[in-house]
Amino acid sequence: MIRETEKSIRVRVLDREFGLRVQEENEAVTREIAAYVDARMRAFRRTHPEHPEITAAIITALAIAEELYTLRDEQQKTLRLLENQIGALDEQLAAVLQPLEDFSLHEETAERTESASSAK
Repeated sequence: MIRETEKSIRVRVLDREFGLRVQEENEAVTREIAAYVDARMRAFRRTHPEHPEITAAIITALAIAEELYTLRDEQQKTLRLLENQIGALDEQLAAVLQPLEDFSLHEETAERTESASSAK
């Protein structure tokens, strides 16, 4: 039974049709992914026509997985870099704001002392 938010679609990869169930909002991206896999497999088959289809599928899957891992690694490096930059900016901001906070506390203390003196 298909849930209301799911949809059955058909995609083609290497002239084979595959039925998939996807969330309605993911249909377009699923079709794009299928087209990408199809293009990558066709490119492999063009350059290596002697290999069987299963070899094309496995080599293509490994190549796409390598792309994914490379992008994840780059994303993690970028995230660590941004976290370090945010930490450095936070320290700089704290250093700039500390004198202002000290001044503000000094002003408040002076006002309380002045109010207490005038109340006597």
